[in-house]
Amino acid sequence: MSSPLRQWETVVVAYGISAQEENGYFLICAYKDQAGLQPSQDQFYASEAWRSGPREGIVAKIETSLSTLVWLSAAGVQDLRTSNTGTQAA
Repeated sequence: MSSPLRQWETVVVAYGISAQEENGYFLICAYKDQAGLQPSQDQFYASEAWRSGPREGIVAKIETSLSTLVWLSAAGVQDLRTSNTGTQAA
């Protein structure tokens, strides 16, 4: 899946509508390594593209947020990609 987040070394693995929560959504991203996660997120959230782009509309709709770190092999990441294709929002 190609995404503008790639320029911040963030790979979108899967996204979509939650199967458990009405009005819930998920976004699963992959990073090269744990050390690259925070700098990548810091650069993205400080970027003009985020601050002048969709930020306000997205943040206004978030009531709660949960972040979870999971260490997976490349095969595990690929499995997430293929097993979540049916839950992605249109």
